[in-house]
Amino acid sequence: MKNVKGLTDNECTNSDRTKKFAVLEYLENVEPFPYKYHEYLYRPTVVSKTINLIFGFHHDQRSWSIDAIKVIDTTSNTDVILDGDFESNYLLKSYSKCILSNTRSSTSDILFDIPYSNDFYYNDQTLVGMSYLEQQLTITGGRYYNITFYLENRGFPTNSFLLMIAYWTFFFSL
Repeated sequence: MKNVKGLTDNECTNSDRTKKFAVLEYLENVEPFPYKYHEYLYRPTVVSKTINLIFGFHHDQRSWSIDAIKVIDTTSNTDVILDGDFESNYLLKSYSKCILSNTRSSTSDILFDIPYSNDFYYNDQTLVGMSYLEQQLTITGGRYYNITFYLENRGFPTNSFLLMIAYWTFFFSL
């Protein structure tokens, strides 16, 4: 996997020095593809109570679309993400958004024209820099979480997509 340090260590992600990142997926300069199913299994440390699910988007030609996000606790079989299908049609109710300062322009919104399922989906076109869509999840440490979503690339390179988990490390001093 390409070195993604600049994508995980920047003004949008480094607000807390105890925060660490697990990069689950990084796509760069990929050809267009229709909605494609993505699945990842993640196990946080046993002392974890929260994690942040973070999607990063950059597309100079067209846009990325994402829909039907689920984060399933495999022990209780419950979904811990809020509004993973964007059906509330109100992005900032469940998610936070950050755009890097070197970004030329960013257009992102919940749309209804071509969802994967139901009525709405998230669409992002961020030129040159990157935008981040993030949600903090309450979890039970040590359990496995199945992260799934449908992602569509609506244009040719130059583009990149990032999926990562932010988690916290704690330092104790005597």
